[in-house]
Amino acid sequence: MEPVAKWFLGFEGYLTNLRATEWVGVGVLLCTVTALWTSVRGSRPRWDGPSARAVGLSSLATILFAIWFGVSIHLLIGAVILAVGCGLSFWSLLLRFGVSWREHIRPGITPALIAIAFLVGLWLAPRIAAVALVVLGLWARRTIRTTVGCIDRELDTLSIRTLALTNHEAASYLTNAWFQRFAPHASNLTLLALASEARSRSKAFPRARRIVQASDALHRLATFAEEAVDQRLRTDRAATRTTSWIRVMTLELGRQLLYGSGIAWLFSFAADLVLAVPPVTQESWADRARREGANAPDAEGYVLALIADLPPVVHVADIDALRDRVTRDADSAGPDWLTQVATRAECLREEVPNLDRDVRMEIVAEVLWGVYESALGSRPVRYHLYDQVRLQTPELVQRSSVRDVRVQAESLVMQLDGMPRAFDELGRGNMVIVQTPDDITWSFRRLETTDTGVVLMFAPHGSSPSSRPATTKPARSFTRRRTKEVTTALAAAASQ
Repeated sequence: MEPVAKWFLGFEGYLTNLRATEWVGVGVLLCTVTALWTSVRGSRPRWDGPSARAVGLSSLATILFAIWFGVSIHLLIGAVILAVGCGLSFWSLLLRFGVSWREHIRPGITPALIAIAFLVGLWLAPRIAAVALVVLGLWARRTIRTTVGCIDRELDTLSIRTLALTNHEAASYLTNAWFQRFAPHASNLTLLALASEARSRSKAFPRARRIVQASDALHRLATFAEEAVDQRLRTDRAATRTTSWIRVMTLELGRQLLYGSGIAWLFSFAADLVLAVPPVTQESWADRARREGANAPDAEGYVLALIADLPPVVHVADIDALRDRVTRDADSAGPDWLTQVATRAECLREEVPNLDRDVRMEIVAEVLWGVYESALGSRPVRYHLYDQVRLQTPELVQRSSVRDVRVQAESLVMQLDGMPRAFDELGRGNMVIVQTPDDITWSFRRLETTDTGVVLMFAPHGSSPSSRPATTKPARSFTRRRTKEVTTALAAAASQ
């Protein structure tokens, strides 16, 4: 206990010396005046006045109590309480001018600590600090580019899918369902990149009548992502702040270092070893449906019944009830039946032209695909490629549905059921280009007819029909450029 006693005695002597100085009394007087002023005036926004006034009154009470306690009972404890009162006085001054912990202080703590650490590193070891700054900058640039690239691919698929829709309610449900599946498993960095990219794309989309549901879907998606980022970072307008990227990248660096060092794996292994339980074989969804012997309804009849049961004017409550109904039926019938029903609903929607299509067809198809994607994963890629073709040449694929898409002999083969009503779009030099999920672009080469429909043949983009390269480099910025071309063409058609 002797070192502790010496420390306390030394600290009391230090306080005695401070009391003998002039600036301590002046500082306490300034804090008292500040607390009195904020208690009288309150905050600048009048609706936030009670918070600054309450903190100011607490500061006055604390300072007066500290002076009495330090003079009458114990000097050291009184000095600590006095420091707390002065801190409350400073906090009431910040509240008086609208400075809050959530809005101003929390977002700047991490950048300020990083800046202080970097300045200290420059002072102690300038070369090491400079090298570390360059390495961290390159890592942050690569990480952000990778994350933004993944978000761009997701937004490309979602944008093309919403562009192919003609109903606002279907596009709204598609966006809501997609974000509900995406957000729980997304990191803070992914949500921040999603908010930034979706907002920029929604501003780039023209407000044309035929594509308004796509621009509204991107705007809604950006709003969802910004609200999720604000909730996770506990800061208002976090998606528009530069400090949010610094905070998120700091956490991402810590996470990568933790998982890269193997510490997380070691703790997980130790937990599994200590809390080991005998393995339990769980029955799969298909086996349970087969064991229960549920009588699955016919796919086409079920889709038609869903469409007929919806009211002519569909509301959000109707869509929620439809989703619950499909979920219950799919849970009892099994995944194979759900795949058949979703495929049949998509084919029915594709075979009906846009002008003759009932809005309930799109809603039923999107609800079925939402349940399918929640349970089984993303929908087959052939529908995404078909949507790209339909956006560029709608008359060519009108009243047709896609059966299969495959890569065969360095060619992309798209087989359609149904005969096109017009071939003049291909004769006008219309270059149809599609992009597969592996970032390879394909351009239309020829069309072949079959007994049930047509086959569209695509070659790697940029190659001639006579000499095709063995390997094809993917176009890096094709998707953004092609999406802009499609939206511009649709806007021109809408204005005409």
